[in-house]
Amino acid sequence: MGDKKPVRQVADLAGKAAATGREARVIAEQRKKRAMRLTDAERELCVEQLAEQYALGRLQRDEWEERHDQLTRVVVHADVPAVFQGLPMPALYERERDKPARWPWAVGVAVGSLSGPFILVGLVLLVLGREIGAAIFILPALIWILLTARWASRRSRRHLPPKRKPR
Repeated sequence: MGDKKPVRQVADLAGKAAATGREARVIAEQRKKRAMRLTDAERELCVEQLAEQYALGRLQRDEWEERHDQLTRVVVHADVPAVFQGLPMPALYERERDKPARWPWAVGVAVGSLSGPFILVGLVLLVLGREIGAAIFILPALIWILLTARWASRRSRRHLPPKRKPR
């Protein structure tokens, strides 16, 4: 039992390193973006978000006008958070979600196709009246397929966007 602990620690460190690398790339992209100038489309998106916050009642008319004027004078992305202080940031600044992984399903298909011959042998044994032989071949293959399918669905669900509440 003591031998597996270092292996588990190495696996945990490798996972953390991969996550940290991904986060570092996202942070580096955000830093580059902060120094970039806003395009007209990005500025329009921010104005629409500000108008939405006014429509929701989070801003008074004079505060909305002040922030709108401030937003029209903004030149780079780094100045936008000051305009939206105390308000949700525009969708432009939300972190992108990871794309769902497709390879878990490939693993599931591979396990299913490798389990196929075992299931067929088990069915032949079942037809020949050898129930124990059928159980020895079929049950482990089915359990392997079900566990792999569960693992694959959990891996792909992790990347789905959160469900929205109806308004």
